[in-house]
Amino acid sequence: MTKKYPAIIPAGSQPGYVSELAKLAGVTNKSLIPLNGKPIISYTVEALDKAELIESITIVGLSEEDIKFETTKPLEYVPSEGTNMDTIITASHHFEAKENPPEYVLTVSSDIPFITSEIVDKNIKNIPWELNKDGYIPVIFKEQMLDQFPEAHKRFRKFKEGTITIADFLAYKPKALLYPPTLSAITKIVDNRKTIIKMLLKFTKFGTLKFLFGRFSLETDAIGFFRKALQTEIEMVVSTDGALAMDLDYPEDLEIFQRLLRSVN
Repeated sequence: MTKKYPAIIPAGSQPGYVSELAKLAGVTNKSLIPLNGKPIISYTVEALDKAELIESITIVGLSEEDIKFETTKPLEYVPSEGTNMDTIITASHHFEAKENPPEYVLTVSSDIPFITSEIVDKNIKNIPWELNKDGYIPVIFKEQMLDQFPEAHKRFRKFKEGTITIADFLAYKPKALLYPPTLSAITKIVDNRKTIIKMLLKFTKFGTLKFLFGRFSLETDAIGFFRKALQTEIEMVVSTDGALAMDLDYPEDLEIFQRLLRSVN
């Protein structure tokens, strides 16, 4: 029997804060930004609902009053406020409280409208589950990303093997994420994620120097750094699907996304 996985869509928003992107689109929650006639989160829900390897869908941070979907798979809403990380933590507690908690869950961003069910299934199959790691983080090389989406506005990180971006498609064990030292380290990493130098300095001065001199390896240094910082076993997985990292982040991207979606349709 083919193994299937529950999927989480983080869709929470911080009380009293509305991003410039959401204001421009006339909504208060980024997940509800309309693109080609429907909320951006709809594209993620539809892809997950059609994917063969998805067992269920959990939307964290929205309610049926905000948006209602008709799906073929079990769908539930979990209340949450705050950042994406806050909603992921809320979801982890939610799944761990179940009578039979899942070993793994998938977290898929609400703002990657070019995702498809085929991409979801392909990348689930691409994860080396047999390694039994606590988490799997897909990365996409810059050349692959820009070949598929030349207009992508992404933060790329340069490593010894090449320049990459992280996909918005993570697999992890909720139990491992909720381990207190892991949660503490994740908070530091998320708070400093925009500047890799600041993030590295929180944990390693030697690693920071290696990064500055272009000798920081993705395969050894980066994985080792995250394993040590998070006190957990993670693995990075190379994905070839730029759609998993094509998220809507900037006001100037609205028009680009609308045009690209029309061409795809």
